[in-house]
Amino acid sequence: MKRKIFSTILLLSIIGVAGCNSTESSSVIETSPVESTSESNQNNNITISKPNQSVVIEDSGKYLNDYGSYFEGMYFEWQDTSSNATVKYAKKGTTKYTEIDDELIRYSNGVCRADIVGLSAGEYDVIISRAAGEEITLTNMEAIQDDRSGYAFFKATTFVGAYNNDGTLNKNADILYVTDETKNTITYEIMGQTYTGLSEILQAYNPKPLTIRIIGMINAATWNPLNTGGVNVVGVNGQALKQESMTEEEIIAAGYNSMSNDISNGITKLNGLSNKIKYSNGEFDSAFNMLIVNGAQNVTLEGIGFDAGLYQWGITWKNCNYIEVKNLTFDDYPEDACAAEGEDDSTTIDGFTTGHI
Repeated sequence: MKRKIFSTILLLSIIGVAGCNSTESSSVIETSPVESTSESNQNNNITISKPNQSVVIEDSGKYLNDYGSYFEGMYFEWQDTSSNATVKYAKKGTTKYTEIDDELIRYSNGVCRADIVGLSAGEYDVIISRAAGEEITLTNMEAIQDDRSGYAFFKATTFVGAYNNDGTLNKNADILYVTDETKNTITYEIMGQTYTGLSEILQAYNPKPLTIRIIGMINAATWNPLNTGGVNVVGVNGQALKQESMTEEEIIAAGYNSMSNDISNGITKLNGLSNKIKYSNGEFDSAFNMLIVNGAQNVTLEGIGFDAGLYQWGITWKNCNYIEVKNLTFDDYPEDACAAEGEDDSTTIDGFTTGHI
């Protein structure tokens, strides 16, 4: 079986976009496999050269299950007894190895997976030290630079997100790892003040570049389903919505709807999401399970691996610049998946206060 080099073909390249409503929707940043092959070999140290083909290591039952490259990153899966393993890499022609963060190595059902991200283009040597003490060495693994010629980079005066234009992490950038279990408890200090939870951290003004790495799916409880009667939405109280603005608390208190925690499926509420109805001049505008981020700059929100995503919520970037969103699945969001907004009175692209996304 040929190894795959995954190329992310969509970076949300937005200067100004009006969000569109959606119901029971699912979208994904697509990847396109580019296959290549070459000769491979092995010795007693489990060394693989030019690892573009599937390789099975039959040395005392030790297996390298899967591996491959994608833009500015690589992944590896191997059999192991626990997550107590290390992975380090060095660019070809150098002897300086960098060990990846523990959070980038995940263990499940006897298999470890590691992702290396933030690589500049070129070939790399990788050493995997298994929990049992054996090493797997791969040579000439290739990382390919992402395409930064799109609209998000037009007239850009700095890098977009937290990564430099060569794909490496900016030296001043901070890294946060977030899982569903830590989404409301993770802490981050900005200019001497501690912020708690993913929502609060993203909504805080931060002068430093920041990459938030999503591990697995970040879930959010959402609203219970409602019936629709013509143009009216009929609440659980059997009444159509009043023609007035309402907050989340007012919607619930009036008996129109309630939030579903869905504990049986392990889905809990994500703190800090916006749920409201705005009524003005005969028209409704709403925000359901939207994280509204105002004034952020040089933020990367990225998924690690192939299973990272946001479930039942989305993000609006308002008055934000130099934002990067990549490698995430947006699933079952009730409003928008990923939207951009500027000031309400902006009428031109030059006057739009959100850009380079």
